[in-house]
Amino acid sequence: MPELVRSDIDVTDPSAVRAVLATGDIVDIVEMVDLMWYRLPGDYSVELLAALRRFSEDELLSRPRLAVAGMYAHQICFGESDATMQALLEKLVVLGSQYRAVLATTEDLYEVIASGAAAIIIPRLRGRLSESKEVGDFVASRIERMSSSGALGWGNESSRYRPGSVDVQRGLTATLMGDFRTAVRLYTRAYAQAGPPPFEHFAGANAASNLAMLAAIQGQHRLAAEWIKKSTSTADVPQPIEYLIGVGRLIATAMVAIDLLDQAAATKALQLVGAASTGIELWPFVASTHAAFHLAFGTPHRGLVLLEEAAFAHGHDLWSSTIADGILRRAHLDLLIAVGEGHRVVSALKDVPVPLRLRVPLATAYLSAGRYSRALRIAADGLRRMTLSGRDAADLRVISAVAQVALGRTDAARSSYQMLVESGVFDHRVDLIARLPQQDGERLIEALGIQSSSHVRLRFASAPVTLVELTGKESEVLSALARGHTPMQIAANTNTSLNTVRTHVKGIYRKLGASSRAEALAIAASQELITSCV
Repeated sequence: MPELVRSDIDVTDPSAVRAVLATGDIVDIVEMVDLMWYRLPGDYSVELLAALRRFSEDELLSRPRLAVAGMYAHQICFGESDATMQALLEKLVVLGSQYRAVLATTEDLYEVIASGAAAIIIPRLRGRLSESKEVGDFVASRIERMSSSGALGWGNESSRYRPGSVDVQRGLTATLMGDFRTAVRLYTRAYAQAGPPPFEHFAGANAASNLAMLAAIQGQHRLAAEWIKKSTSTADVPQPIEYLIGVGRLIATAMVAIDLLDQAAATKALQLVGAASTGIELWPFVASTHAAFHLAFGTPHRGLVLLEEAAFAHGHDLWSSTIADGILRRAHLDLLIAVGEGHRVVSALKDVPVPLRLRVPLATAYLSAGRYSRALRIAADGLRRMTLSGRDAADLRVISAVAQVALGRTDAARSSYQMLVESGVFDHRVDLIARLPQQDGERLIEALGIQSSSHVRLRFASAPVTLVELTGKESEVLSALARGHTPMQIAANTNTSLNTVRTHVKGIYRKLGASSRAEALAIAASQELITSCV
């Protein structure tokens, strides 16, 4: 049975709210959580925590929306790393299946919406994204069946329904899973469902903020600007909650500034965003934006250290990362190329299907190594994909133009470049040419007669890359040499003539620029062509 609630609590009166928190029972406080949403932990975090201490752990954990409100209040007062909050979160995770059982049987729409949003959040906070999605889909279907229209409007105390809250949480789960199209659809719906301040606008503000972030990350600058404006115009968010709701907008602002090479504006925005090593759920986007900053402004070594620090703080493997459509892995590979370790990028992506998001760093690695034909093939293949983001498409067109110039195909290069000019991308991406290797950037500018303008800033940040590519037989012989085998042993073990093995060894030495076995093995190890040597 749904809990009976009072109808005489004036949640717009701070003294009335504090009075209920000081003396009210748990039903009164659940009532205020339902009505006030983020404003209760945001404006009354100290008082809310004091009130919750009057109740047993079982009473709190049996009301997930109250427990989550307490978690937000605790985070505001003590930080996300506080041991008490971590213990509460662990218990919420354990009880998640019980919450889902309640959602399946209750006929209380308030409970389905408020506790449903909490049930979506809880597994996500522990990285269980598939579980979070399943819960979100279930909650959405329950809401659709229980509500007359399948979508909840606002007005007449509808803040209890937290308009847009379920969709914005489902959108965040889709965002972290890398399903950006679904995320955009859910955020857009959440924004449309949201109502006016002081209690019904939180999901709309959050949705607009995250839409701005996704648009900026994908290179949709006009849309990013529109959603930044909409997010900023949504007023009356409690200051302690403002960061939680608006960090997506800050990330978008930073990315827009980075693309314009506006270091001052980017620095200011990233100072507000904060470090990616904190407990914020959007930390992969925070980390990738910091990486983009250090790439654009010539400090990739620092960017690599910070990215690895963030990954370590979250127990995350950068090499195999797929979170948020591989955004962290992409940032990692971009930074490796910038510090001259593009051979590690090629090694990591060799002989495996290359995700669409990683076509740019792979093509860039070959471009930086002077392998223009290979870079052009990768760029051309990527540009044929219909799902390519605007950002990646612009990057691949520049790579294509550079490679075509180097291969003597000036007319084709001019066509690629002209498509970028006509699209207006240089109005927002003044970094495109600036990040090229110096020789390639200068050659492109000279060959195409590009005039000095706001979109050509000759920073030329990318470092040259040395790539060594061996044939299959050469790789086999090199691995045997690393295991301590002599050419004669290799010939016997592979049923190959000694002269053939010696020919392979000479080819290996030539490609590595080595004059001895020891030198060849040392260079091969540094190029990650072998995993160990003796």
